[in-house]
Amino acid sequence: MRRSIEAKVDWLRRLNQWADQRDARKPMFLCGDFNVTLDGESELDTLNRSPEEREVINALRASGFVDLYRDFHGEGDPGFNSGIPITRPANTRLHLVLGPPSVVPHIKSAWVDLEHGGPIDDLPGEKCAPGAPVIVEVDGDVALTH
Repeated sequence: MRRSIEAKVDWLRRLNQWADQRDARKPMFLCGDFNVTLDGESELDTLNRSPEEREVINALRASGFVDLYRDFHGEGDPGFNSGIPITRPANTRLHLVLGPPSVVPHIKSAWVDLEHGGPIDDLPGEKCAPGAPVIVEVDGDVALTH
């Protein structure tokens, strides 16, 4: 498990370095399944919950990115989209939509599509991936600045 954490932290550090080299005048969004829980207690040597993983994600956030979902809703609604372990109901959020703070006042809505995992019509019995998508809708007329 330790090697998996180290490899993931190394990749996240490279992402941070790449993002630090961006042109700050151009807004950037980083979206995806970061597979790092930011809620609850961190756990040594536990993939997705290690202090090292959280530290790197928090460094990325400190470099000018905000969690658009959390900034829109406030700390009271963390937007859980994944169950850990996978058999549990949503109890954490692994998918993040990170962007410039200037976008927050222009967010129209932000939600987690917890219905995404229902059966797929064309594939009886099949389901989507276990992590529900996080959706942030921004006013189309917003002038983005960093």
